[in-house]
Amino acid sequence: MRPHPPLALCAAGLATLLAACPRGTDTATPTPTTAAATRPKLVVLVVIDQLPSWSFDRDRDDLAGGIAGLLDRGALWPKARYPYATTNTAPGHATIGSGTTPSEHGIIANRWYVEGQRVGVDRDDAVAQFGVVDGARHRGGASAHHLQVPGIADALHAAAPAGKAVAIAWKPRAAVLMLGQHPDLALWFDAEQGAMTTSTAYADRLPAWVAPLAAAHPPSALLQPWHADDAEALARMTGRGDDQDGEGDPAGLGARFPTIPAPRRHRSRRSACCPRPTACWSTPQSRPSTVSSWAATRCPICWRCRSRRTTTPATRGARNPGNAARTCSTSIAGSHG
Repeated sequence: MRPHPPLALCAAGLATLLAACPRGTDTATPTPTTAAATRPKLVVLVVIDQLPSWSFDRDRDDLAGGIAGLLDRGALWPKARYPYATTNTAPGHATIGSGTTPSEHGIIANRWYVEGQRVGVDRDDAVAQFGVVDGARHRGGASAHHLQVPGIADALHAAAPAGKAVAIAWKPRAAVLMLGQHPDLALWFDAEQGAMTTSTAYADRLPAWVAPLAAAHPPSALLQPWHADDAEALARMTGRGDDQDGEGDPAGLGARFPTIPAPRRHRSRRSACCPRPTACWSTPQSRPSTVSSWAATRCPICWRCRSRRTTTPATRGARNPGNAARTCSTSIAGSHG
């Protein structure tokens, strides 16, 4: 099931596993032990958007593996709160990574307007993003140049200069804002290349292991219809069926699982959109026979076109590309956090 984008809030969880540290509560203070007092060699910070702490108790009997281990042998603080209103990925990650609020660290949203254009807070035209295949530098990378305060990486470097801080995330804004201003490396997934990459803000060249990793694990191998391994357990954990009121449809694939990926979404986000717009529609037969030249040559759901507006009579109606573009503008921005 997909939550409706406007109702989706970013919920973050911090998990640090210390083998000898007893499980705590929001009122009890764990008793210091030799293991807990020893400076750890590795600390892993995991942040999962939209995963609320109250779900741990609700789903405890169905949890196994890493999360169950953290709950059994880690310290749990279930009532942490952001000291401000609703949050998104960028301000939430910046708050976790710096210990300050948006009024201090300066990251107030995922995107804002610069000279009339809506841009991401991580966008930095002064740096370049690396091409995974050719290693070339492409203008318009990502960095934490808007972050106004130091973060975890900066504190680590001050306390232990030999220490390393690396951020890996699906979105560039999550990677660059999680650890502060100067992490040793920040990697994120670039959908256009289908691989992890970084920018010149964090490296002189792409790490040698990135390209082989992309070749060994192409994302195209995952583009298969999704089926629940245990439909009964899924229904029990969610407490409701699929396709409920309030679910969004940001990618045009419908709100019911399993979904079948569109054959071609777009060719290049920096140049041309999908040359066959009908391939981007979940129901191509509903596409009107007469549309404007703009709507006919632009993919209605790809990122480059979602902020466009069409107002010509040919593009008005319940199921035309003009309305699809307007709907996509709200849904994609909200669901991606």
